[in-house]
Amino acid sequence: IFRDTILIGSLLIMAIYHFVLFALRTKARSTFCFGIVCLASCFYTLAASSRTIMILFPYLSFRSHIQLYNTWILGLPFFAYYTYELFPKFYSKRVVQFAAWTAGPFFVFVLATEPRTFVDPAASMQLLTLLVGGYSIFAVVRAVLAKEEGSILFLTGSAIFLGTSVHDFLLSRGWIDFQSYPLGSVGVFCFICLQSILLARRFSKAFLRVEVSEMEIRKLSSDLRIERDQVVSMNENLEMLVDEKTRDIRSIMAHIQLGIFAIGRDQFRIHKDYSQHLKQLFEAEELVDLDARTVLFDKT
Repeated sequence: IFRDTILIGSLLIMAIYHFVLFALRTKARSTFCFGIVCLASCFYTLAASSRTIMILFPYLSFRSHIQLYNTWILGLPFFAYYTYELFPKFYSKRVVQFAAWTAGPFFVFVLATEPRTFVDPAASMQLLTLLVGGYSIFAVVRAVLAKEEGSILFLTGSAIFLGTSVHDFLLSRGWIDFQSYPLGSVGVFCFICLQSILLARRFSKAFLRVEVSEMEIRKLSSDLRIERDQVVSMNENLEMLVDEKTRDIRSIMAHIQLGIFAIGRDQFRIHKDYSQHLKQLFEAEELVDLDARTVLFDKT
């Protein structure tokens, strides 16, 4: 009883912890799926330990007890989806869909019928679990060969989980000694512990990447500030240079003993910028907007 309550409490805490992680970051759907796997494993472990469930829920009916035991069926599609989320390159989404469309309706069937109806068909779900688990190990082996992050931890946990599932399947069919204790909860607990380490490493690396990105952004911001200051300084110098050149030009136009003027775009009109000596040449007080052709050629 002491051993079982430790397992049940640990699985429940892990489930709550991963649900909180999902609530804080809903994009990380793998944490939600993993929380469901933990919760289903918690109920399975509770129901598998007859003494513990009798102490905690002394008035629980036999039907509810058997239904609670079969909550592991609900964890199967979530386990498949969790694996797919971790290794999408190596895990087929069709396997996830097949597990969901098989386990989901069967779990509803378990809730809606009597134990005498669903107990025997539940063995086929155990076989499906073995098949999904075997495919998961195959996919993770491919991920290990490709050196995907966390694949070795996942493979180790999956191997333990699959081994204990085979043990429980053989035990439920009466093919091994009935004195043996169901090890599925222990295998799931070991698997979940390793997966928690895997998720913790991923979150740690994600935070590290955020810190590195923050440092890079700060450095980029500092560089942009320096460049902005340089551009501002260049603009100020350019304005000063333009003002200086403009003053020089105006000084030249005021004192040079030559007739200089610019012609505007519209009908050869004289622009406002012309040399003051031009007034003496043409004996006029104001030349702005006069027709340059008239000014130049009328007296020639």
